[in-house]
Amino acid sequence: MPASSLLEEAFNAYTKNLEIIIPMAALIVAVYVIALVVLFAVLPIGLVGLLAFKPHVFYGILVATPLLLLLLAIVGGAVSGLCLGVMARMALDVAKGRKASLEGAMSHVRNRPVDFIVLGIIAGLVCLVLGVVPAVGLAVAATPLTFAFLMVAGGSRVSEALGKCIDTTLKALGRRPEVPLVVFLIYVLIAAGSIGVLVALFGVPYAYILAAMHLARETA
Repeated sequence: MPASSLLEEAFNAYTKNLEIIIPMAALIVAVYVIALVVLFAVLPIGLVGLLAFKPHVFYGILVATPLLLLLLAIVGGAVSGLCLGVMARMALDVAKGRKASLEGAMSHVRNRPVDFIVLGIIAGLVCLVLGVVPAVGLAVAATPLTFAFLMVAGGSRVSEALGKCIDTTLKALGRRPEVPLVVFLIYVLIAAGSIGVLVALFGVPYAYILAAMHLARETA
């Protein structure tokens, strides 16, 4: 199948299953709420310490910032794992020619919540570490993790999915380079562009459907 055909087929399937955007919207809202809670719970303490000429309070906040980022990655990762698990299950259904069902995908995730939470936390920590490299770092982490979420949604264990996702990405680069490259580009735009939220909302679901269709053809 020509490269353009798979991309076009994935896009057509995406436009017919826009319900898949809902888990991504829930994820974006959840991450923003968690970040705001952490920010407003800590930032005022540091500002009060600085304005009161108590620099030790402010310095304490600076020292605690990495721990807060770690907490954000863990909590946000757990929530992300559930949301991305739902989206991955929906993408697999679309790749098999079925109508995406939010209710069915949520039921699937409810049966294996620990797997998706664990994968989400691992993904959050990996993205936090590699995210220090502007734009590209997040994309490098998120591209193979997209395949990992699809594998777990398809029934694989977390350890198995993590062990295979990089190899799957590299093989895709050799056989259908347009798949990982488009997925990678979507994540780059999320991290680097001013319209990152919109790209995340509308682009990531397409990336999952595209990756799911590639996996379906590789395992057919």
